[in-house]
Amino acid sequence: MDPSHVAMVSAKMNKTEKFSLADFSSDEPEVKVTVNVSELTRVLDRIDKKEKVELEYDTVANRFIVKATRSGQARTFKLYVMEPSEEELPSPKISFKADARIKTDALYEALKDVDLWSEHAVFESVDEAMAVIGKGDSGDNLTRWTKESEDLLEYKSDEDSKATYTLSYLTSIIGQARKEAPVLRVRWSNDMPIEIEVESLKEGVEVTYHLAPCIGV
Repeated sequence: MDPSHVAMVSAKMNKTEKFSLADFSSDEPEVKVTVNVSELTRVLDRIDKKEKVELEYDTVANRFIVKATRSGQARTFKLYVMEPSEEELPSPKISFKADARIKTDALYEALKDVDLWSEHAVFESVDEAMAVIGKGDSGDNLTRWTKESEDLLEYKSDEDSKATYTLSYLTSIIGQARKEAPVLRVRWSNDMPIEIEVESLKEGVEVTYHLAPCIGV
């Protein structure tokens, strides 16, 4: 969850034969370790793609350890563990009225059109179609996909729904997803959080975003 409680991301890596999560073990049924994301990202940026990465939680030293090995070379990074948040962050339980599987690039380009006029994007489901709308003082635009669109792979709407979301968050989420996922699953309801599920190319990886709506915009 970001500090403003506007956006939430849940990432899960399952052990699979094909994916690079080669092994996983724990002495406890559940272990929670809190680390600084910025610091962990800086460490991972220092690791070459050819290196094997091992992550370990040292319960004695209370350190999160990142090991990078390659051809007789080993590097070890130790991160300080932070105090865990007392607040539990379960995934929101929402009854979504609109459900779409759409090509990531198509949705990203629609958001770039919105960026011409507005800081907010409107998601709308109406008349058996999905739309992304931008409105501003100097103009407006609409991108609409029907079920016949080659970019809208699946679509279901139980009722007409409309919700507004902060464009900067959306473009950041979708822009990141473009690196790995050609398709997204997007679900929303009237003035409710939007759920964006990344259909990753990497087997065993599950990433889901929730973004709060903008009310009264």
